[in-house]
Amino acid sequence: MQQAVPTAVPTALVQEGFDKLLKIKGVMWSWNDKMRKHVKEGGGSLPSNHVGVLAQDVEKQFPELIESSGGMPGSDEAIKYVDYQGLTGVATEAIKELAGRVAALEA
Repeated sequence: MQQAVPTAVPTALVQEGFDKLLKIKGVMWSWNDKMRKHVKEGGGSLPSNHVGVLAQDVEKQFPELIESSGGMPGSDEAIKYVDYQGLTGVATEAIKELAGRVAALEA
């Protein structure tokens, strides 16, 4: 995002980012066969394993960072995706917050 693009830069999303990030766990997972088939039928492919975070965990802390699409065939449940680019901004501010806490302890 270029600085000149937004009309206002919201900061509420990243407030208390460190404490919120502590509630999200990193995971490694493999896609189930149903999802692999769905993606393959759409002309895509999926790697064997993924490393990331669960959309449901992120949604509880940062609902603005969740996107969803229509469900897989035969399912009414939407597929949720994490906006990792947005999560990077939150993580950046959380690191700054943590650095401030460490500096205060060292003083």
